[in-house]
Amino acid sequence: DITASYMQYVHTHSSLLPSKKKALEIGCGSGFFLNALQGWGFEEVYGVEPSTEAVNKAGALFKNIYCGFFEEAPYEAATFDLIGCFQVLDHLIEREEDANFP
Repeated sequence: DITASYMQYVHTHSSLLPSKKKALEIGCGSGFFLNALQGWGFEEVYGVEPSTEAVNKAGALFKNIYCGFFEEAPYEAATFDLIGCFQVLDHLIEREEDANFP
């Protein structure tokens, strides 16, 4: 169960959380991890997901998910107590200006 796996990381490092007010997941898919964070007591949860198909499956969390890329998301710096980013590196887009990176 991938949700349990993700939550295990949160529980293991929960002493590092300043509070459970706001959480953000980058690459949140349909919001299953955001739902788990709400169930664990986070007051506000937000996500960023480029897949319209995934966001459309988010149910009530739909309104809290920015459909697009993180660089374009409307979130202010230093406003979240927790930011999750699971299994997203394999989805990074190679930009032309990065193509010559060794």
